[in-house]
Amino acid sequence: MKLDVREVVKGGKVMWPYFAPYHYMSQTYHGHHAWIVTNDSGDLVAFTSIIRTPNRSVPNAWRVHRIVVLPDYQGLGVGHALLDWNARHVRENMDGTLYLRTIHPRLGEYCLRHPGWIETATSRKKLSRRLKPNPMHESVGDRTAWSFKYTGGTDVQ
Repeated sequence: MKLDVREVVKGGKVMWPYFAPYHYMSQTYHGHHAWIVTNDSGDLVAFTSIIRTPNRSVPNAWRVHRIVVLPDYQGLGVGHALLDWNARHVRENMDGTLYLRTIHPRLGEYCLRHPGWIETATSRKKLSRRLKPNPMHESVGDRTAWSFKYTGGTDVQ
């Protein structure tokens, strides 16, 4: 399957309603840069966005804000590929560093195995506050969160 990544004009707010019901945490959206993924038939596959992270010690720091893969395409590695695409894009086109904080177990485990992602000091800690979950999904409070920084390296296939 061939996938196409395209930037979303207007910061993703126009496309977010198509993906919000499938995001595990929240239906709200406040991202800065957003992209959609379509297949070779032009059908929507996934959505991703990043936001600037105020970090005085790391200039031009960004973090993943949303990655949502529609149900028909889950389990195919699209989310992992999109995460790596985001990281390379920030590094190569925005001269920045990308960070990820997630409570999604498979995404955390993927980054642990990937040589391009390293854990930060705040990784594997319980969330200190209760998150407001998407009503369609189970509660996400009191879970362990993984935190990573993209450093480059060879992508795992």
